[in-house]
Amino acid sequence: QATSTLELAESVLRLTHSRGVIEQVTTRVGDLERSLLDATRFEQTMGAPTSLEAGLTQTAQWCREQ
Repeated sequence: QATSTLELAESVLRLTHSRGVIEQVTTRVGDLERSLLDATRFEQTMGAPTSLEAGLTQTAQWCREQ
């Protein structure tokens, strides 16, 4: 499932209860518009991946406990 940088940033702010502000700026020369991961090898080695939402939730919880 595709996730935009904005969606990722919004999820991090929500899950960490941050009051941070997301600042959108114009693209720069050399910025990638899209990147796609082929997770086939990962899945063969490690099994089914954790969803982004679950992984971010677990990471935010871990950070709070440190």
